[in-house]
Amino acid sequence: AVCEASRVVSHLDGANVPSEPWAWLPPTLSMTADDDDADDDAIHVDDTHQRMSRVLRRCVDADDAPWRARLSALASWRAHSRSARAMSASADERLIATIGVSSRMSKHHDTVVRVWRASGPGGDAVRGAVVEYAGHERATAAACAFVNSACDAEGDVSRIASCDDDGAVHVWKCLTGERVWQFRDGASGGFTHVLVAEDASLALAGGANASVVAADITAGRVVRTFLCPRSSTSAASGDGVSALSSSPCGRVTYASNRDGYVCAFDTRAPNAERPIFDVKAHDGKISTIVAPATPSTTMSSRAFITASAD
Repeated sequence: AVCEASRVVSHLDGANVPSEPWAWLPPTLSMTADDDDADDDAIHVDDTHQRMSRVLRRCVDADDAPWRARLSALASWRAHSRSARAMSASADERLIATIGVSSRMSKHHDTVVRVWRASGPGGDAVRGAVVEYAGHERATAAACAFVNSACDAEGDVSRIASCDDDGAVHVWKCLTGERVWQFRDGASGGFTHVLVAEDASLALAGGANASVVAADITAGRVVRTFLCPRSSTSAASGDGVSALSSSPCGRVTYASNRDGYVCAFDTRAPNAERPIFDVKAHDGKISTIVAPATPSTTMSSRAFITASAD
């Protein structure tokens, strides 16, 4: 379903705070004035563990009451005959991609990626999708992400990256389904996450063996491989990358595992295989990492948010 949040309700527990809708965030997430004035591309890792500890201690005292939003459904339709495994939206919110089985008679691994207009079905492909991509064939597609910098003559995002449990990443044209390139890393144990760096130079994929692979998005070749510490490198252990994100400038890649650890890599630094930092952020599996696109009064451009099963 496509929903519109016309206005986030700006009251929490009855307190009207229209100018601070996110005031419930722990105050210690705010960076110092020195940090805000620093170069956004600069990476400082001094006392990271100490800062994280302070944040976690303050979280205990934070108001955990859920915030509420008024939503109205703009369109709703059945994207797949069974449950959709994953979805992604283009930055301009014109296109939506969903991953699911091709039909009710399909086997468990017979997954396809369908691209839709946000306004709902209306294309020429299956069930009104703009296009259906079945290029992962006998593998199970796991995640997808739009290449937001690549647009066609009408201004629509024209390319998308998708990954599967066989260790393959495909980049293809999301309006025609034509494959541009693909690469496969059999040692990864299969990919569970994929994202495209903000500057669209790299496609990043998180593997079941706790590796993060960076591929040149124009040449389709692997240029860097990082390994998350404190994780088993065996794909069978289930301790692979549980969430993946990157900073707005595209320089820092964040990855996490099921034990609550989060680490960061300098994607652009040559020969920097070790993480910038590696900290225990949660007591449970980290399911989501979000790096805000723009700084706010609460967070600088180098801050990021994690969500966990704890």
